[in-house]
Amino acid sequence: MTDTNGDPLQRMAERVADCISQSGYAFIEDEKIESLATALQSFLRAAGIQPEDGHSRPAARPPAAPVATRSQASTT
Repeated sequence: MTDTNGDPLQRMAERVADCISQSGYAFIEDEKIESLATALQSFLRAAGIQPEDGHSRPAARPPAAPVATRSQASTT
């Protein structure tokens, strides 16, 4: 389990990961919990769900766009 330091999104991500694992669907490794927390944050923002006061987290940086290789660029 990771050190949550009071981050509610991190705690939620850990609980979601536990639920997914207990259902037998997939196992989410500890080093992937932060990514799950970021995905939860993105979902809540996209759905227009505002956190309670004092529970906000800085906006996550969007992932870098994939870079096409020369061979991929010539086929598109």
